[in-house]
Amino acid sequence: MFETTECYGVFTRLLGLTFAFQLGSTGYQLLPLIGRNGVEPVAYLLAAFRRDHGTLRGFFKLPSLFWISTSDTMIQTLSILGTLTGFGLFLGLFQEFSPLAFLLCWAIWLTFINSNSNVFGFPWDNLLLEAGLLAMLLPGNISPESLALATAPPPFAHFLILFLSFRVMFGMGLNKFKVIDHRTRDGSFIYHFLEWQPFGT
Repeated sequence: MFETTECYGVFTRLLGLTFAFQLGSTGYQLLPLIGRNGVEPVAYLLAAFRRDHGTLRGFFKLPSLFWISTSDTMIQTLSILGTLTGFGLFLGLFQEFSPLAFLLCWAIWLTFINSNSNVFGFPWDNLLLEAGLLAMLLPGNISPESLALATAPPPFAHFLILFLSFRVMFGMGLNKFKVIDHRTRDGSFIYHFLEWQPFGT
């Protein structure tokens, strides 16, 4: 059986891989959406927030790394940086600095989510954001060769991650069983619950 440190070591590595795929695939989609010549340029959004709230209040109302720059190069840079950081987490390269690497991935993903509320903000987008936030509370791994974290996670972080898992499972079931259809009548939904569970609520 795996020790607690090894279980969380696997969790952080797979979460890093998830960030790598998510940030890598999203970056190229963002250019035609929020780039300089995109459908809804993010520069217009930030200009409106700056006009209505000022730069400081605007940042706190819409936290984003795009306040630094809204250029197409910035969009691509954030995507590449997030992808490399995610792969680095998967390979265990950051060790005790893993929380800082998760902070970077989290900040980039938050930036992408806040860039266009019409595209992002689905349950799975927010789930990755929350998981990344909780991963910052975990200690780094021992070495790239070892799956184990340096120490066991703090009890509060352990509780929050378990509570997140519970909320996903319970919320999915609660939402799906609100609608009575042939799947709930014949029991097939219960049989296939874990297959269908990841779909959005």
